[in-house]
Amino acid sequence: MKSGENRVKGPYAEVSVNKHKLKLLVDSGSSVNILDEADYIKVGRPKLRRRKEHCELVPYGGGKIPVLGTCDLTLEREKSYDIVRFYVVKGVNGSLLGYPTADSLQIIKLVNNVNDIKKKVEDDFPQLFQGIGKLSNHQVKIHIDTTVKPVAQ
Repeated sequence: MKSGENRVKGPYAEVSVNKHKLKLLVDSGSSVNILDEADYIKVGRPKLRRRKEHCELVPYGGGKIPVLGTCDLTLEREKSYDIVRFYVVKGVNGSLLGYPTADSLQIIKLVNNVNDIKKKVEDDFPQLFQGIGKLSNHQVKIHIDTTVKPVAQ
């Protein structure tokens, strides 16, 4: 496998980056866009800006991802386009689109309004929304997988 593009299950978006087709993981938890070395080569090795201070990205779960540099690239999808900053990282673990870019290109849309659904559930099941919520006469067992390392969110 040349790139990490299919190692992770998840939503992918096919986009054109500097006129080169790429399949990028859409990561709503990321605030930045990332290109791995394989995709950086595919888009023509644009000039990287290197920061004087050492720059690293911190992924979910901890650790550090070394950054080779940043570059601003043209990103196109359907009838939308933008010039966005990508952090180029060492390795071939896959590239991703962060939430701000995915949102601006309308690849994902955040929906915050659940009031209509909440009102319908309250109307359909009023007995569930009366009094203090306490489960009586039943003991609940919470199953915890001890092989999974806990992480703070």
